[in-house]
Amino acid sequence: MPGNLLITRDNRVTQQIKTLWQAHGSKLAFTVAEVLQSLPGETVSGPPMIVWWGKPALSRPKLHKLKVVQMTDVPGPVPKQGKKITIPHKAAPEVATLRIMCPLFYRKMVRSSDVEDSPATVLAEVAQRTPCKVAEVTGGKWERLNHKHGSFLVAHVRVDKELADKAASKSGQGAIFTSVLPTKQNPLKPVAWIPKQSDMSWEDYWKFAVSLGASQGKPLAIRQGGNADLGIVAGDTKEFPHKGPKVWVLRNSPRHWQSRHVHEFLSSELCTDVEIKTRRCNCKMDTT
Repeated sequence: MPGNLLITRDNRVTQQIKTLWQAHGSKLAFTVAEVLQSLPGETVSGPPMIVWWGKPALSRPKLHKLKVVQMTDVPGPVPKQGKKITIPHKAAPEVATLRIMCPLFYRKMVRSSDVEDSPATVLAEVAQRTPCKVAEVTGGKWERLNHKHGSFLVAHVRVDKELADKAASKSGQGAIFTSVLPTKQNPLKPVAWIPKQSDMSWEDYWKFAVSLGASQGKPLAIRQGGNADLGIVAGDTKEFPHKGPKVWVLRNSPRHWQSRHVHEFLSSELCTDVEIKTRRCNCKMDTT
């Protein structure tokens, strides 16, 4: 048995092998490694080695210190001293929630087929435009939300942050809108909402918004409500100023003022549609 190694927990095994070797005059190398048993508060020294007792499937490996005994002058195999290595800590990949919104009423204007969209068709197109594998953007829960013009298919999917940003940069293409839900580290980007003119059809409004987004090289956003439901992400909000009337609230007017004093003051400031809530404060007005 040249180059053999035996591990034992019993010192008597070592003595028996040594007796046999001497009785037969064997010069073959043979090593016995005894598992050192330490008493409470006692430390033992020796090369460490992971040892299984019994069948590996039925027992758990344990690290033991060994006492190495050579049977002859010819050294046999010796367990190597273990090396301590440091496994570098790898930061977990940053993830984000990707929101996918598919307004079916806008999709009808850009799709060549009359077949209605489903989560599978929407995901396939998102993956193609990002680009990425379809499996990387699956796993979210889909909902169908009602809208005054039709309905939305909406999903929220947890994906890699880099992938979410890539998908969001393609928002609006093919009438599929993708955005990253904001967090403290990644706040919501401002959106310049595009007003729809009264004489403009919804299809013309869609084409107008697409052309503006393409000219600025920025993705589009969508919201549910109002006549300005399409916008340009990180666009100039001053480009589409609010033209509606402004409402002001006057509080804590002088105690000695009567209603006529409030009317006189607000009229002098060119305010219209003045509504007195109380005699002393909370005066609401509408200015144009």
